Amino acid sequence: MPSTPHSSTTMQQLHPAYFTIAFRTEAPQEHWPDQFVIITAYATTGETWSDERNTEADQRLHAELLLRGCTPLRITGYDPATGHAEPGWAVELPLDDALVVGRAYLQDAIFAVRGDALAVVPCNSLPTQHAIGHFRERVSTHHRHLLLHIPHASTAIPSGAGYVVDDAALHAEQLLLTDWHTDELFANATDTAIVAPFSRIFCDVERFADDAQEVMASVGMGVLYTHSDAGMPQRSVSPELRERVLQEHYWPHHHGLTAAVDAQLLLHGQATLVDCHSFPARPLRRDLDQQLPRPDFNIGTDAFHTPAELIERAIAYFTEAGYSLGVDRPYRGTLVPMAHYQRDARVRSIMLEVNRDLYLQPGTNIRNARFDAIKAVVQGFLDAMRG
Repeated sequence: MPSTPHSSTTMQQLHPAYFTIAFRTEAPQEHWPDQFVIITAYATTGETWSDERNTEADQRLHAELLLRGCTPLRITGYDPATGHAEPGWAVELPLDDALVVGRAYLQDAIFAVRGDALAVVPCNSLPTQHAIGHFRERVSTHHRHLLLHIPHASTAIPSGAGYVVDDAALHAEQLLLTDWHTDELFANATDTAIVAPFSRIFCDVERFADDAQEVMASVGMGVLYTHSDAGMPQRSVSPELRERVLQEHYWPHHHGLTAAVDAQLLLHGQATLVDCHSFPARPLRRDLDQQLPRPDFNIGTDAFHTPAELIERAIAYFTEAGYSLGVDRPYRGTLVPMAHYQRDARVRSIMLEVNRDLYLQPGTNIRNARFDAIKAVVQGFLDAMRG
């Protein structure tokens, strides 16, 4: 996992991700050894390594573990909050030997498991085990989980730079545009959620970074919104402000999403992403589709990244559940990280939009009495997507 460049590592100096880590394996494991360690060889010295360099280090570690007489089991540690993931190996190796290996591969710490007790053990100080909980509680038992991209649930605005309207106007726009409670509707213990931690009216991670590629930029809804839905000026975006927001917020989010997809590809040879949204019952002024009435649910697809089987499962599921479904209406398309877009068909993606009238009181962000029932419907859809 991530590292600090200190020569002596204490519990306080270790990256926080060591203590919130979760794990997943290529297939469910019914039996684990009584004692084993988990070691990775991915970049951990504050550097950013290329995929090739990480892969080469991982292969060398695997070969060394085999030479030591171990039977390495692929296990990937990941940060549940960001999706950042690093493949490693679970092996039965004495702790002292494991620490030698960890230091050789520039790790600040490794993980040790005894029974069901999980501990972090620093490599560069006295080998003190810091207990962080139960191992089995942190292991995903689902063979191939989904990646849930939740881009528009937050209302946080990290900086007021550039805005030319008051807070009341911003709050009114947020009420209109936020995908309220989608983090709760979609999130679950099985899948990995990648949630944008800021409002779409601050930075919309679903837009192309280049306004020349973004159709909605022409109506003030590019990656940084310049106008309200009513067409009134909302934010003055200088080149300097644009670049700062992209570098500090947009790109870090996308790097995390891409890393989560890459980890799934490494583990399973395939990644399935669900793009999670909600929509108003009546069209926004800038919506390209103004047709009424709107369906209960809407899936968005991509000709390259959405296989027919996912579309067929979605149609069958909502038909049986008794809800109307729009296919690429009123909204079309689905997000795919640019590193894989139109290049890698192993990355599958489908968008689900939920009509807000199903779960909110009209004209508000307050849940109605059907919220839990609609959440169950959304979770049933995710079950269908897992296949």
